[in-house]
Amino acid sequence: MKTIYAVFFTAAILNFSRSEAQTITVCAFSSYTNEAKLYQSFSFDTESFRTIENIFGFGFDVRKKFVDENFIVGLSAEYLSLKTHYSVSLYDIQDEFTIVPIELSSYFSIPISSETFYWNVGGGVGLYFGTRNFHSELATTISQIPGIGIHIGSSFEYYLWENVGVRADIKFRDAQFEATNTFFSSSDFSEDNYTSEIHVDGVLLSGGIVVRF
Repeated sequence: MKTIYAVFFTAAILNFSRSEAQTITVCAFSSYTNEAKLYQSFSFDTESFRTIENIFGFGFDVRKKFVDENFIVGLSAEYLSLKTHYSVSLYDIQDEFTIVPIELSSYFSIPISSETFYWNVGGGVGLYFGTRNFHSELATTISQIPGIGIHIGSSFEYYLWENVGVRADIKFRDAQFEATNTFFSSSDFSEDNYTSEIHVDGVLLSGGIVVRF
């Protein structure tokens, strides 16, 4: 599957770079997602999953506009960091996760857009790479498997000067990956492999500076 994902994104990037576009935009942004969920096949307590709130990140994207600037194709990369902390019996548990979403999107400009204001709506596909750092003597993480998913969203651009402006985005997605943990025999669990999944499935809001060429 990783080979298929690599071929898909490589082909998309090559087509993206060869196409003749009227406008190219580059945006650096910061993001906020209201919540994520941690599901795992083992349980330290009675909760079937844990909710993690207030996830912050940053990233950049590149977009090209086609067909009289009404159709847009974009490629973005982000870095998200989230933590959860809890105590069980004599153990103090701290999980740290990082997720790197790579997303290919297409947008259409709403007709009310102008030379200084653009309102775009669209969606696309994403590949989500993640890591889990298990700060505990109970277990260690031995593997992480990236996830794939779709997203929809809308963006607003306003140009303060001819080529420099601001952009705000709202996006709905499920950025997720799978991790495998091995527990040590000294813990209350058998020495075996357990699977967990992290899903950053809340509403994403982002804003940043955009430059067009």
